[in-house]
Amino acid sequence: MQEFLWIVNDLPAFCAVCYDAEVFTEEECYMANPSLDAWVQERPDFCAEVRFYEEAEGGMSEAPVQGARWGFQYLNDPDKSWILHMCFLDAAGEPLPSGVEVPRTCEAYLRIEDDQMRCQVHRSLVEPGTEFFLTSWNCRVAEGTVRELVGLHQDEPA
Repeated sequence: MQEFLWIVNDLPAFCAVCYDAEVFTEEECYMANPSLDAWVQERPDFCAEVRFYEEAEGGMSEAPVQGARWGFQYLNDPDKSWILHMCFLDAAGEPLPSGVEVPRTCEAYLRIEDDQMRCQVHRSLVEPGTEFFLTSWNCRVAEGTVRELVGLHQDEPA
């Protein structure tokens, strides 16, 4: 699998994402995937506090759900949007079931899919206190702050 990299300037109204020579529709990109949620839980790179914007702040009209996929933008690099997989946690720190509504403010585990990108890009950018946005197609819908590094500096097992 390879990491997505979206350049958010000049995106067309409908964005198809090319991934391993396949093109996915918006609906397919945001469908819940329980096996992907389990993969994130198994070995997260970091944990963050996330706050989804209310609709009046420019957020979504519908509540976010576990398993939806979000773009990830570093606060200090707003011209790039990365896809990091995430798993949102309940108030007790347990992963929410796939498809369940996510609280507007919660913690989440995030995992970088591509080991090369983890090493070459994200390890130098992510530390406790790093601020970021979550995006949905070219719109910022949430903000977050890295709370704790978990497996970011560990190499994937062979």
